Amino acid sequence: MDQHFITITGAHGVGKTSLIEEVTAQAARREDISVIREPAREIAKRGFYVNDKISLDGVFEYLGYCLAEVRQVQTKLVLTDRSILDLYAYTRDQFPHRFSYSLEKLIVEQIHAEKHRTRLYVYLPIEFPMEHDELRPADLEYQAYIDGVIRELLDHFRMPTLEVRGTIEERSSKLLEAISSLSEVA
Repeated sequence: MDQHFITITGAHGVGKTSLIEEVTAQAARREDISVIREPAREIAKRGFYVNDKISLDGVFEYLGYCLAEVRQVQTKLVLTDRSILDLYAYTRDQFPHRFSYSLEKLIVEQIHAEKHRTRLYVYLPIEFPMEHDELRPADLEYQAYIDGVIRELLDHFRMPTLEVRGTIEERSSKLLEAISSLSEVA
């Protein structure tokens, strides 16, 4: 089956999950669509630290979750809430003092595999105040730092990227347009 993966990326608290929920509510009426939920939230439910406190086991859980979800998805259109690129954004500065270069190499190779299957990365910049919860780091400087790292990695790996700004309605409209364009090309 020819699948279209669209990855929603950006720092924590920029509205990725909200955008996916809005778009799937609208697109589900027209498309064969699946969502791969945010890996950090899924592995946190299993008791692993994530984001700025991620452990080695957490990195492997994150990778395993992403790979298993990709393998199991059966629909033509797949929206992913974060990706392995996001994992690298949160862990990149921790090589080699917390994690080995071998692990970094594994993550980078998985990013290349992800790029091969992903038709579009939708980048959400920081535009409005972050809603704090028990999972997200509340430090706004750290959020801005991660935002910059994600933009840098999207450029570095030459990911096909669409930057989406505006209200949730404006963002969902732009993403739905991108989905329609990809569907027409296929």
